[in-house]
Amino acid sequence: SFGNNTNNKQVDKHEARLDMLENRVSDTYNLLVDAKEHLLRMDKVLELIKAKNEELEAHSRSNA
Repeated sequence: SFGNNTNNKQVDKHEARLDMLENRVSDTYNLLVDAKEHLLRMDKVLELIKAKNEELEAHSRSNA
């Protein structure tokens, strides 16, 4: 029964480690999803800036 107890402790330790890793993976995944959403927003902002830039260039050309 002593050996069995040691095995149970090992299993518990491994399960705790797996839980920790699963949480880390989950956190990392959530960070990546947030980063992706952020990049998509930045992409939209860049498109707006480009459009505004072209508008200003066209305006300055017509005034030249």
